[in-house]
Amino acid sequence: MEKHERLRFAREKANFSSASSAAESLGVPASTYSSHEDGSRGLKAEEAALYALHFGVSLTWLLYGWNEKYETESNPEEMTFFGEQALAAGIKNYDVFLDAYQEAKVIEMMFLGGRGPRKKFAKLVHLIYDEKLSDMRE
Repeated sequence: MEKHERLRFAREKANFSSASSAAESLGVPASTYSSHEDGSRGLKAEEAALYALHFGVSLTWLLYGWNEKYETESNPEEMTFFGEQALAAGIKNYDVFLDAYQEAKVIEMMFLGGRGPRKKFAKLVHLIYDEKLSDMRE
């Protein structure tokens, strides 16, 4: 399933009968949302985060299809924490931040076998993010 197909699936599971009704609820132009849903326009990370939160799905599922199943129970606590961390840190490049977030999750799984304390995870994400930005500047 492609990203735009997951977006449509999430919208339908959230009981929005049309793309235009979802767009209205989200406060975005109907043409923009429809273009995201039909795949004719790319979906930025910050837009995907808004959609995932609004439709109650995991951001990683929406963007990457990881877990390859529709997550009927998203983790709103994690999504809120993720968004708050990005805002608090003044994140300007959400794509790099998402990469850092995913890389940190992989590192946690490799070394801990699961999730560790949130504050340490947030530190890890920010260390990876800062390093990625530094690499981009060189």
